[in-house]
Amino acid sequence: MEPMNYTCENKTEKKVIVLSYLTSLSLIIVFFLLGYQIRGETIITDSLTGYTAYDIFIHNQFISLISFFGVFLLGIPNLFIIIMNFFELGNIFGAYQETYSLIGAFQKIASYGIFEIPSIVISNSVGYLLIYALYHRVVSQKKINIKYYSKYIIKMLVLTFLLNIIAAYFEAFYLNK
Repeated sequence: MEPMNYTCENKTEKKVIVLSYLTSLSLIIVFFLLGYQIRGETIITDSLTGYTAYDIFIHNQFISLISFFGVFLLGIPNLFIIIMNFFELGNIFGAYQETYSLIGAFQKIASYGIFEIPSIVISNSVGYLLIYALYHRVVSQKKINIKYYSKYIIKMLVLTFLLNIIAAYFEAFYLNK
């Protein structure tokens, strides 16, 4: 397998990938902060009783796959996934902060979030690739490098799979202490 060439002659592919990440990160920050600010009476329990690491992994992987397939629907499902997940995460973070303190809230979420959040960012950014690739196609009048994007998407799919396994393990076993 040949290494991925990130030094494209016209750097269009790299720009498209960066724009897709910036879109995902911007939306994530906005909806996390909205969820944090609009939090209601969220009841926090430290237990995910009844959920195994496998259950959590399947859920996270399902969300990642929907996000990856969002590339064919111009990222529309990705927007809903970001709104639902990060609005709720902001809400939960605020409730953790009230219950445990700011440091305690970071500790609770960081235990699995350090793996799960990058997985969500990666899979959602892939969902926006087609929008930016088409835009650059129209602007630059150059062909879309399908081979490059296909290899990139496959590598990101494998990476999110691994991140979701690790996140599920930590979420199931750390929060169930």
